[in-house]
Amino acid sequence: EPDIEKFFDALIKKFSKNSSNVSEEFEILLSEKRFQEVKLASEELIKSNPSPENFSLLIRSIIGLGDFDEVEKVIENLSPEILKDNAVKGAISSYELLKNNDVKESKKEILDRIQKNPADLDSKMDYSKILFQENNFSECIDILLEMFRKDKEWKNGYAKKQLLLIFDHLGSKNELSKKGRRALTSLIFN
Repeated sequence: EPDIEKFFDALIKKFSKNSSNVSEEFEILLSEKRFQEVKLASEELIKSNPSPENFSLLIRSIIGLGDFDEVEKVIENLSPEILKDNAVKGAISSYELLKNNDVKESKKEILDRIQKNPADLDSKMDYSKILFQENNFSECIDILLEMFRKDKEWKNGYAKKQLLLIFDHLGSKNELSKKGRRALTSLIFN
């Protein structure tokens, strides 16, 4: 318990001085899968500073912990202004992607099905979900763009919806996101 208090005190002091350093520290903790620490710290920070960035960190840490019910509760209680923030949109997109990302078969089984029937969009969607889980965003985006190119209306535009969630997940400054958005826009208007 004393260690946790020291951790909070240090983060709060840093936060009050320089928010970019704290943001970097949180990113490091998230990348190290120290989700519980980020969750506790962001909950504390939200008490004094209910900023979109802090809510984004809270959502991302809860996603990392795999508690999708708690993520739902947090999202339901956010104000419309906070929901419009890009960092929060990205965290929510990550949640949407992960909660609907179950694939029943192995990567090999799915690739075998695609090889037998290259027009099988269900298998390609499953493959894109596996690529997303592997953080292979480039190939995942390529597969989804190919699916959208073949059938824009498949399952009410599911490929396009997945692409937009991935772009939000990656953030508007990410090069893959920028390139993917341009490609999608080109496909929409052609």
